[in-house]
Amino acid sequence: MCSSDLNPRVTLYFDNPDETAYVTIMGTATIHSDIDTVLASDWRSAEARARFWPDFPTGYVLLRIKPTWLEVVAPGIRANDKDWRPQAVSFAP
Repeated sequence: MCSSDLNPRVTLYFDNPDETAYVTIMGTATIHSDIDTVLASDWRSAEARARFWPDFPTGYVLLRIKPTWLEVVAPGIRANDKDWRPQAVSFAP
């Protein structure tokens, strides 16, 4: 499959079942696998990379997400009382 055939729309979902909480981020993704871009954006130490990604940079890609929507359910962040929709932010294009 060619990268131009890929759909850039993504949804990232982070769940904390112990707190009955979640965050959803929707947006568009750009895949970066070239080593210069990966290293320029790398926030991990060389030791952490060696531990978690022993073959780095083989098989390692960087996803840059441009958000269009963020939704949160968490203790202290109330949903809308009328329709129970979670708190959300829509990012302008």
